[in-house]
Amino acid sequence: MNTSFSKVLLVLVVLFCSVSLTAQRNLFLTITPKVGGIDLQVGANYTDLQGVTFAIDHFDYYLSNLHILHDGGQDLSYSDTVFLIEPSNFVLDLGTPTISQIESITFSIGVPPNLNTSAGADAMDITFYPENHPLSFQDPSMFWGWSAGYMHMIIGGYADGNNDGVPTDYFELHNLGDVNFKTKTLPIIQTNTNSNQLDVHLNCNVDKWLKNIAIQSAGITHGSKQLNVAVMDNVLSETVFDQSGTATVPIVTEPIGTVFAVHTESTVAVTWENVIGHAAFRLIDNSGKIIQYAENNAVNGNIFFSDLPSGLYFFELLNANQNKLNTLKFTK
Repeated sequence: MNTSFSKVLLVLVVLFCSVSLTAQRNLFLTITPKVGGIDLQVGANYTDLQGVTFAIDHFDYYLSNLHILHDGGQDLSYSDTVFLIEPSNFVLDLGTPTISQIESITFSIGVPPNLNTSAGADAMDITFYPENHPLSFQDPSMFWGWSAGYMHMIIGGYADGNNDGVPTDYFELHNLGDVNFKTKTLPIIQTNTNSNQLDVHLNCNVDKWLKNIAIQSAGITHGSKQLNVAVMDNVLSETVFDQSGTATVPIVTEPIGTVFAVHTESTVAVTWENVIGHAAFRLIDNSGKIIQYAENNAVNGNIFFSDLPSGLYFFELLNANQNKLNTLKFTK
């Protein structure tokens, strides 16, 4: 191979990789709740940073004003969207933007002032929102009334108040008010999952969100002062949100064929095309539980999943040795 041809080939390869990585890709932002570096489980016992044993009964918060800075400072804005994040619902499907390299993200915790309370310029009565809208009625409630507005973050459960290691004292911190609306910016290491998918993985460290909060004596605290301010100030003063210290950018592994999903209100239709060597598929939820498994050797096909609970799912196409040929990550 002559030198000139080698140079041309190298240029073509670089251009192909560049085009591949800057094409439209499915973008997911995953914010995993953790305590002490371990995935949060509702009802499980943990020790907070003050040494108090506690268990979470509920932990929900709003995320808004999301901006993703990429490719030399371009702003991918989701400022018109409010997301509700819960212990079993913490993956945000951000569509299929054209991105090569993410540099940082900025987001706010809470409902923006323009949408919050009767004084908000764009606020409207909660009854006007569709049932499945984040700003509609929630269980547990995230709304404190037309005058007081939405609670940016709520957390509640039981804490050990007598040092016997058993959390029996109930606490609630339901935090509202424009003073508690906080904005955070983080540098980002992205995950190039494959040529069709780009992921950003963050941790939400619940124990650091509760740092210096005496939950064993907090009782029921709804409002925008004292403990409510202290816990929301931790968003800025502590590493409540961060990325793993071992976060890396893996080599892009090309999947075989293509797989995509079409959602309706009650059904997810998954379709695959040109998956050569396909022998089976399986659907897995975010906890790793296999929801469905079936042998199937169709190169092209589809499957319908009805009435799945809300959450994150992985649809995997496998060969005869149970190696993955292609994976689709989707939320319901």
